Amino acid sequence: MGHQDPDGDFSGLDPARLWDLINSIDRRTATGGHSSAQPLVDKWMTTARGMSLDTSRLTAINRHLSWARGQLPMLRRRHSLAADAARQAKELGGGKGLAATAAGADLDGFGTQAAAVNAARKDAKAYKDGKISAARYLELVQAHDTDPDYCKAALGVLGTKAAMKLVTEDHLYEEGNPDAGQALMADFLATALRSGASLKNELGAIPSELAPLLRFANFPPAVLVSLGDDALSDNSGQLGRYVWPALAADPVAATAFVHDHAKELPGLIGPSGQGNATINPAESKAFAAVLRAGTLPAPGVDPKTSAANTTAFVTYYARHPDAHPSSEYCAVYADIIEAYWPDLQASLTDPAPVQGPGHVDADGAAWAAFIDQAMQDGTCAGRVLAFGRKQAQEMADNDPDNPIHENGAGTIDGVFDYEARAVSKQLSADETAKKKAWADHLSDAFAFAVHTGVDVALDPGQAAATIGKAALSKGEDEFIKLITTTGKHADIGSPPTSTTWQGDWQDAAHHAYVDNPHVGDPGKYANEYSHGKPFLTGDGHLVANATAGQRRAYNEWLKDPATAKASVENFNTRDRADLRGLTGNG
Repeated sequence: MGHQDPDGDFSGLDPARLWDLINSIDRRTATGGHSSAQPLVDKWMTTARGMSLDTSRLTAINRHLSWARGQLPMLRRRHSLAADAARQAKELGGGKGLAATAAGADLDGFGTQAAAVNAARKDAKAYKDGKISAARYLELVQAHDTDPDYCKAALGVLGTKAAMKLVTEDHLYEEGNPDAGQALMADFLATALRSGASLKNELGAIPSELAPLLRFANFPPAVLVSLGDDALSDNSGQLGRYVWPALAADPVAATAFVHDHAKELPGLIGPSGQGNATINPAESKAFAAVLRAGTLPAPGVDPKTSAANTTAFVTYYARHPDAHPSSEYCAVYADIIEAYWPDLQASLTDPAPVQGPGHVDADGAAWAAFIDQAMQDGTCAGRVLAFGRKQAQEMADNDPDNPIHENGAGTIDGVFDYEARAVSKQLSADETAKKKAWADHLSDAFAFAVHTGVDVALDPGQAAATIGKAALSKGEDEFIKLITTTGKHADIGSPPTSTTWQGDWQDAAHHAYVDNPHVGDPGKYANEYSHGKPFLTGDGHLVANATAGQRRAYNEWLKDPATAKASVENFNTRDRADLRGLTGNG
């Protein structure tokens, strides 16, 4: 029930374990029921008296049972406070929350839930009946504005209309300082809503008047999502100025919001005047932070939902290659490329990629189109290009004797290099100043990332002004010039494709298996990934209707060094990657 910190001191209450204790005491001290000790003690007492036996010990047991039952109101009160603290911690991404309400701690002036509820109802009714002013009522609320029992009961009496009236009158609480009143109402309403109170307008939605209060308190995710829906349709930006920062600060809420709008959001974030883009350009930076929180993995967030949200963005641009996002979103896309690198790499370099819940479900072509969009900003292009080359080098170095790693490294280099040249070619058709700025920022960000080993965590488009110049080696300088001098009439060929080589590799492995059914030890991978269930047909292909485990076993077997070496004679490794001479390895 209680938790200790590393020094052995009390650090908080676990609400779930406290609730189990409350239920256990309630059952065992009730006047009836199969689990109650009271009827049994009463039966013993009657029997003992009938036999003129000493009942003092049974009387003591009764006294202890009565005392334990008498503690239930206090324990329920303590649970309310602990549960509210836990909800706040969880909603802030802190995982399992503990309440710092140790034994003997003051319970906010009320010993029981009933006392807190009765006081709240009395105060709220007095205000609603006009017996006290708004200013006086806010003074009463201030004493208990973070008490879950008090706030929930008070809002229940007030109702939405009276509560929203208080929001507009909160300046009365402290003359000349309206923020004090707003902060008070924010704490009060957030606490009430976290505790299960309802606040809905005539349309059944969270009142948009609540938006300015989001600056001051931690509201439940459902509230933020509802207000986010309103802000999305508010082109004035008045709601967004409050709602977007609150959503961005709450990954749980941001993930739910992005999930609700995943199909439409990619088409709403282009630069001003482009097609159907509706997000106010002035809100781009704040809204980009929402997308970052709603797509990247975070504590307390369902990874399957985050990955599904990301999939919607990654797969969008293969269908809409000209819907370029503005720079703020390019930075988010660069973050996504790094955060979901295992999925991106698998789509390009695994011979039989395993996808599904928890993974970004996108093929190599979709990822390539997404990389193109991330590179629309020069700083992001330099950062992503350096990151891709680093990952390719690490893959090649990891197992230099494995041909499939060599092929994978070449494919990664080829995709990232091609997309950078494609953006350079596209920008060459635009104004010269824009292309030059992009090239300068790319060069500086690439040099910074390569020579410091640190990601460029800068505002998009600001590399040249922020990180200065970093020296490039001769080879690196020639490589960057190859990228940035690509003109609008340049022939950059076709991008490397994973679909062709993946099929070719599977076919080559099939021939290797036919020659030697023990190549790569398929039984080892079956035991490790598919509970011993075979994943290969008699001629070395993946079985029909394969489970996720069988697909994983097949993919890992295809990458096994022995399988790779046996297959390479039937597969021309680097040429199939179609590097177009960019890496010097093709």
